[in-house]
Amino acid sequence: MKSRIIYLFSAILFSVIISLVTTDYSICQEKTLPSFSELDGHKFLNNTSIGLPFTNTYYKTVLGMGQTVGLDLPDLVINNKKVYSPQGNLVFTDLVFVYQQQIRDWLAFNGKIIVNAKVGTEAGGLITEGINLGTAFNLSWMANVYQNKKMSLSSSLYIARNDILVVDLYNFVKNIIDSSGLTKDNKLVRSIPLTRGGLRLNYAYAFNKTFGAIANATVDYGESAYRTEGDAWNYSYALGFDADLYPIQKVPLGFLAGFMHNSVPSTREETDSQPNVFLFSINYTGRKDLDLGLEVSYNWYKPSGYKNFDGTFNILTIGLNSTIYFW
Repeated sequence: MKSRIIYLFSAILFSVIISLVTTDYSICQEKTLPSFSELDGHKFLNNTSIGLPFTNTYYKTVLGMGQTVGLDLPDLVINNKKVYSPQGNLVFTDLVFVYQQQIRDWLAFNGKIIVNAKVGTEAGGLITEGINLGTAFNLSWMANVYQNKKMSLSSSLYIARNDILVVDLYNFVKNIIDSSGLTKDNKLVRSIPLTRGGLRLNYAYAFNKTFGAIANATVDYGESAYRTEGDAWNYSYALGFDADLYPIQKVPLGFLAGFMHNSVPSTREETDSQPNVFLFSINYTGRKDLDLGLEVSYNWYKPSGYKNFDGTFNILTIGLNSTIYFW
């Protein structure tokens, strides 16, 4: 895996050098945006899950909290016998830092740090789900591929490192019972590293001053969250539609609704299957250098590893988003 990381960094550096040497700078100057994250008079909302194709310099923080909705925890089964029907919920916290630095009008460097946690409430949730702590680091180079008055498309080469710390009370106790004692491989705390690298496309289109659409698509390759598998290809895609009431109605509010699908488990989870997310946000849009608002996400997925659980985990998360743009 280390050799693949070296190759990926080399490819990113090589692509940047080639772009700097071969690009006509006068053409790049014509691609200067009329304002921060704006096309044809429409200001796009900088949603954390979807992102934008613009190379502006900005700093962004998101602080979020969430909880499962209508959770029916799986029964605790040992030696094919149900020993406990747990009660409780799962609580999530998220902290996201993003900094993007514009290198040229068409080129930017982006760094992202994500810290999040999952913990079960009450005894049942804590025993069944334990505690998960996750950190993720993402470094990327973004290049503007095409832009006109109404639309913009960018591509990014990136490398990401996720580390998931799992405190698994249920399987720890279960293995003690099954093995009649402690064994070398039975660990209460496990660390799961995931290193991936790939290509991301971001797109934005302005229908008019009020309405716009943003989208992304990602393909990458790296370690699988399912530890029984080897390296694997992963993908994700997202689409959102936003509305800014300020240009026409002079009301400094913006709204966004969207959807995201990801084949890769989030940094909260050791394993799960194909997370799906509904996205919604409401933002203050009265200033061009500031994007402030609430990001709401409704996430559902079917967890793996539960032979006696046929339901889904439904998670509602609310986050405070603050994005500051720099000239």
